[in-house]
Amino acid sequence: MDLKKPYTIDEQIKKLKDHGVVISDEAFARNVLQKNSNLYCKCLKQGI
Repeated sequence: MDLKKPYTIDEQIKKLKDHGVVISDEAFARNVLQKNSNLYCKCLKQGI
């Protein structure tokens, strides 16, 4: 099964903006996306 390459944080922010999401504080958005990304990776490693 071919897996898609994950989007970078900046690519995720661009996609959100392209879909009409207004991001007034990009630093905060990066921080939130990074934390969620780290949580997702930890769950994968633990098999959750």
